[in-house]
Amino acid sequence: MRRRRYLQVAGLTLAGGLAGCNDAGPVGTSEPTDAPTDTPTETPTPAEEKPSPTEDGQNDPETDAPSINPPLWMKLLPRKNLINESGDTTSTFARVDWKWYFQMRDTSPNWGPTSDEDWTFAPTRDNQKNPPSADILKTPAWGTVLAGLNTNAVVEYFPNLGPEIARQCGLTADEGEREETRIIDEVLTFANPTVALFIGADTDSVRDVLTDEQKLADGPPENYRGAGNAASRNIGISDYWPRGVVLVETGDEKSEDLRPAGKRLVDDGESAATIPSLRWAASAANVGSRYPAGAPVVTGEVNGSRFDFIGFGRSNRSVVRLEAFDTLVTTLEATRSTGTVQHSCSHVDGDPPTTDELRLSFETDSGEWTANSGAHVSSIGGSWN
Repeated sequence: MRRRRYLQVAGLTLAGGLAGCNDAGPVGTSEPTDAPTDTPTETPTPAEEKPSPTEDGQNDPETDAPSINPPLWMKLLPRKNLINESGDTTSTFARVDWKWYFQMRDTSPNWGPTSDEDWTFAPTRDNQKNPPSADILKTPAWGTVLAGLNTNAVVEYFPNLGPEIARQCGLTADEGEREETRIIDEVLTFANPTVALFIGADTDSVRDVLTDEQKLADGPPENYRGAGNAASRNIGISDYWPRGVVLVETGDEKSEDLRPAGKRLVDDGESAATIPSLRWAASAANVGSRYPAGAPVVTGEVNGSRFDFIGFGRSNRSVVRLEAFDTLVTTLEATRSTGTVQHSCSHVDGDPPTTDELRLSFETDSGEWTANSGAHVSSIGGSWN
């Protein structure tokens, strides 16, 4: 049960572990409807509508938030979080490009502040306890470890789904052959509710391993419950988007808390990409703008939510010393010998951290650094070759 303990201390509030009962019913829409016959074209979200000025002619940070072209993983993030009675999203998320993950999972970075350290992105106890020393690397490195932990949890605790997810993630192949067998493109995990999404999945093969007894609703999305010790957990399958998506409930959620995430599988309900603070931070981090695919690793802490590192050496990170901000988005690109990382902070109702504050918190003696600050968003990035 050691890996289950990993998840409980990883800050994803997996109440009760992966065994036990909850009252979650089918995710997504409450009544099945006919699935679309053709793959729909991704249409602009409300986040792309042009803003209108306020009555006094001044820009409003809410309506004047940058227009972005959200990638699919961002569209799948639900805006509504019913755990928060105000209706605002307070969530953490981590998106990991799974092809990049295989290249870097067991590779120890050898650049800049990591050149004399021994850690990787693999979800091991050593990598949890011994994070990179550079504060600017702690959050994106932790987000990658969390994605691995959640994937391992699905593989271990879901009797028939787990082996299929492991196969499609390339985890059952021998070293050196995993990328050749990989099917899933991206893994997205988030909290409130605690969910793992596998993007690019072969949904037909997933259906084949699930039994008729597990099916809860035809959908869309199609809804199943887990088996064995995961019988209380929900599974959603969607072919609505250009790539297949499988949703797995990794925390012990109530049905009303899980439903917004399920609705996003068929583009129902609001996406988190409409949140002004997230749009400011995502735009500054070049997520969904100049680089449609985005960096291999993107993490977010939305509207006050924070990654909870619970004493793993990442708790004391510079970001907690910055002036108040609404949303933090970090990106990371890395090979064994090069690395680029960026932190973008937005503050819709006030000034974000200044460039001097960001440099004081993050800059190291190595690398090339840039910092920018605007009316509602600031960012800092470093690169090492």
